[in-house]
Amino acid sequence: MHSFRSRILILIIGLVVATQIVTLVAVSARIGDDVREQANEQLQSSGSVVGQLMAVRSAQLANAVSVLAADFGFREAVTSSDRATIVSAMENQAGRAHADLALVLDPEGKTIAYSGASRHIDDGALNRIMDLRAVSKERPAFVVLDNLLYQFVVVPVRAPQLVAWVIMGFEVNQSVAREVRRLVGLDVAFVTMIAGTRHVVSSTLKDFTGSDPQERSPRSSHAGARTLLIAGAQWLSIAGQLDPQDASLQFVLLTPASVVMKPFDEARAAMLFIGGTALIFALVIGVFLARSATQPVIELVSAARRIEEGDYKHVVSLSGAREFARLAQTFNSMQQGIADREEQLKHLAYHDAVTGLPNLRKAELEIDALAQLVGSRHAVVVLELAALEDARATLGDAFFDRGAIEVAEYLREQLPDATFIARLGPYSFLVLLRDELGGQAARIAARICESLRHGLDVDQVRIVLDGVAGIALAPEHGLSSPDLLRRSLIAVRSARQQGLATTVYVPGNDEQFRRRLELSAALPAAIESGELTLHYQPKMKMRTRQVVGAEALVRWTHPTLGAISPAEFVPLAERTGAIRELTRLALQLGVQQLANWRTHDLHLDLSVNISAADIIDPDLAPVLLLALRRANVPASRLILEITETAVMHDRAAAAKHMEVLRVAGIRFSIDDFGTGHSSLSLLQALPVDELKIDRQFIGDIESNADSAKIVKSTVDLARALDLKVVAEGIESESMWKVLADFGCHLAQGYHISKPLTAADFLAFVAATNQPSAADDTQMMDLSLLRNSR
Repeated sequence: MHSFRSRILILIIGLVVATQIVTLVAVSARIGDDVREQANEQLQSSGSVVGQLMAVRSAQLANAVSVLAADFGFREAVTSSDRATIVSAMENQAGRAHADLALVLDPEGKTIAYSGASRHIDDGALNRIMDLRAVSKERPAFVVLDNLLYQFVVVPVRAPQLVAWVIMGFEVNQSVAREVRRLVGLDVAFVTMIAGTRHVVSSTLKDFTGSDPQERSPRSSHAGARTLLIAGAQWLSIAGQLDPQDASLQFVLLTPASVVMKPFDEARAAMLFIGGTALIFALVIGVFLARSATQPVIELVSAARRIEEGDYKHVVSLSGAREFARLAQTFNSMQQGIADREEQLKHLAYHDAVTGLPNLRKAELEIDALAQLVGSRHAVVVLELAALEDARATLGDAFFDRGAIEVAEYLREQLPDATFIARLGPYSFLVLLRDELGGQAARIAARICESLRHGLDVDQVRIVLDGVAGIALAPEHGLSSPDLLRRSLIAVRSARQQGLATTVYVPGNDEQFRRRLELSAALPAAIESGELTLHYQPKMKMRTRQVVGAEALVRWTHPTLGAISPAEFVPLAERTGAIRELTRLALQLGVQQLANWRTHDLHLDLSVNISAADIIDPDLAPVLLLALRRANVPASRLILEITETAVMHDRAAAAKHMEVLRVAGIRFSIDDFGTGHSSLSLLQALPVDELKIDRQFIGDIESNADSAKIVKSTVDLARALDLKVVAEGIESESMWKVLADFGCHLAQGYHISKPLTAADFLAFVAATNQPSAADDTQMMDLSLLRNSR
């Protein structure tokens, strides 16, 4: 039902059906209204006939009574009270008029004479009859006597004064109802209201009861006609009053609704037949039109499916209107365009857009294809040219692209035809050496790197390319492209670390590489989850041998790899960009620890290491100062340690940010002092409070006179500049004494204590900072305490 053909067919049939339904409803409603209007007119005209019939009967009756009242002999009999003559004349006249009831009353309403049918009239009935004396003889009067309805005429007898009243009447019975039905062709019922209850006096319908008939639907009423439900059938009816002065006396004319609506039903059946015929015809036409309209679409769908499957050879030809021919021509043009672009995309998918060399994907397919050959020996050489990155940054992308093209051309010229060359990335190329060339891979790679060091001319600019090559051999180092490519990249990194131009992969290096990848990926989550904690290495005042502070050192316990050395994960954090989060964590934990020490009444300094990225971070100062304020920790208790090398990345920005923190009270220490290249200029340009002499000088201080001189001069320089000096890496009491003699202020190292957990550090401080003389004996006790830990 979702096809285009089905929708066209549904549209055509739907339009026909909707038109037929609207027409049928409108015409049916009109015909129904006309039929009901005709039935109503018939009922109303028949009601007039009933009224005229009753008037004629009344006139006949009035004429007969008037003749009797005017008869001289009758008046003489009334005057002389000749009852026999009165009865005889009255009965003769009543018989001629076919009256059912006749009475002669004196002026006071007492009965003088009556016909046989009237002898059972009681006094109450006589009183109601006497009430009719005011009724004119030209108008009929009705009265109910003994549950029977009579039509009366009352005429006075004068001689010349009023001597009597003559009353005659007809009974409105079944014969009258049948007469009405004969005249008007409708059923009739005469009803009366007695004590609030409607009674049927006479009716041509056996099922017409005296109770109120239910109205089938108020909307069925039409100009006086009313729809009634009688014995389960619908009837149209109209009611009229027998006496205009008495609403309790009515006649009801009825006709079956089925008879009235028969013309309507016949017309509706005819219309349904016509509509059904039209629908069948529309269905046949719709199928034909839908098939004609959708056949070109079906052909286009088939062509589109062929294109989807990659078949672009078949030409689409559509018959019919010119629009379809143009559509077919356009479709064929589109098909050819898709085929051409697909060829271009295939080429681009496997080739570098700049150099035209095969790309990484094509290289992977080539390596995997060689792996399928039995006994194949080949070498994957990855050549990395870092100088191209510098050329791009300095001279722009256009120059960089031309440089890459020159390198590609150079490799094509220098390497034999049996060699596969590809471009893996912006600064790296791949050389695949097949068969017997595999044994010469290292020599060929070294020759290429050496040639590139002499430089290439690009747009009259000679660029020196310091190339590094990594080599992986098949099958020794693997067969699949992922293995060989990964291991050749590991060899590239190994060559750079060792300062070599060419290196062949050494089995086992990928495990170290995999470990670094795993740690790099896990480090951000470890920072968030709390796997990293701080340990604290005490810093002791050399003159008093009292603990005055500590250096915070980050420790990482991996769930599966165990304890990870900072020397391993800190460089990873710097390379992956996680160093900022690592520093923020160390500062946060350090500030919390300072607040904790204050609760133990310990007023100690805490040193925290920060990196080059941190010192030039404009967000460091507000975040750190806010943390100190919230923890209610004096800023002067925090010392930030930074290396000379880190400051040299951006000395101006580092000095600016350090000064902001220095004004707030935070102090700075230059870590590993003496290993940089601009130590004196740093001391002059930066707001430094403390120097930490590098441990390599401290370690040689007893055996190397030059190291001792360097340390001594550094201490003298620091004192001259009013800076504190920290000697880290003290491993023995003899080293302690030498450094104390030099004038160092603070000491740090395993001779004092290894880094401790927060709880152990508190215990160490409590045991160390007990009031006592600062002598060698105390130092020996501390050594014993340290060794016991």
